[in-house]
Amino acid sequence: MRAKPSKIWLACILWLTSAGLARAQIQMLAVVNSASYQTGLPEPGSLATIFCTGLTGIAGIVSPATQYPLPLELAGVRVTVNLGAAPLLAVADLGGGVQQINLQVPLERLLAQTSTVGVSQNGTFGEMDKIDYPAVGGFFSDNQGNAIVWHTSDGSQVTPKNPAQAGELIAAYGTGFGPTYPPKPIGFPAPDAPPFQGLMDFTEPNTSYNIDRPVRQLSVGSNVVHVSFSGVVPGLAGVDQIVFQMPSRVSAGDLSLVLAAGVISCLPPPFAQPCSFQAKATSNVVKIPGQ
Repeated sequence: MRAKPSKIWLACILWLTSAGLARAQIQMLAVVNSASYQTGLPEPGSLATIFCTGLTGIAGIVSPATQYPLPLELAGVRVTVNLGAAPLLAVADLGGGVQQINLQVPLERLLAQTSTVGVSQNGTFGEMDKIDYPAVGGFFSDNQGNAIVWHTSDGSQVTPKNPAQAGELIAAYGTGFGPTYPPKPIGFPAPDAPPFQGLMDFTEPNTSYNIDRPVRQLSVGSNVVHVSFSGVVPGLAGVDQIVFQMPSRVSAGDLSLVLAAGVISCLPPPFAQPCSFQAKATSNVVKIPGQ
C-alpha cells in the first residue's frame, strides 16, 4: 500500500514550483548594439542594450550614483554574458511594461561561438541564448537619424549650422567597431594614452586590388572615403570612433554614412576583370550635413 504524501512534502513541492515560476518571470525581447539597435552582441568593451519585460521598481532612468567604475548591479538588476557579470550604464522603464538595460559587454563574450545573456532581479530571472556576433558595428545618431560626428580641427559637433566641409577630417562615434590594441577597457573610460586602435582594414578610395581578402569599407554618399583611425574614444567607456576624410567634393545637404564589412572578391586567371568589394554586412545608415 502506497503511503500518502505528507503535508510538509506537498508544501515543499508547491514552494519549489512557485520558486521556479518566479525565476522565469523576466522575458528577454531583444539584445542589440546600443548605437545601431541592430540585433547581436558586439565585442567585449562595446555597448549593448537589452529590451525585456518583468523588471519591477524601475521609475524613469536609473543610472550609477558615481560614474566609474560601472556597477555590476543597478536597482537590483544584474546581467551576465556567458555567466560573466556585465557592467551596467542604465536601467530604464519605457512604459507599456517594457524595460531597457544598457551594458558594457564583458570578456566572457569570447567563450563561445554565440552568447547566452541572462538578466536577474531580486530572485526573478530571464535568459536568451544563441545570440550572434555582428560582423560590423553601429553609429550613434539622434532621433532624426543624424550621426553623432565632430570636426577634428576644433572639436565642435557637426550640425546643419556647422556642416562638414569637403576634404576635412571628421570623427564619427559608435560602438562595436572591432577589437583594439590594447584591449578595450571594461568598466572604466579609456585613458588619453596609449591610443586604443583597432584594425585598419579599410579599403582606400580610387584604389584597385588584386587579392581576395576580408576588408571594411566606409562610404559617405556614393564615395568611399579614407579612414585614418579606428578605435576607442578617450574619456568614455565603450564608445568607439572612426576618423575619416570627407570626399573632395561635397554637395550641400544630408549625406549618408555607412560602414560595410565584406571581402575583396577577385575572379581567378585568366579573367582580367578588376577585383571588387562585396559587402556581407552593413551598419545602420546615418546622416551627415555637408556643404
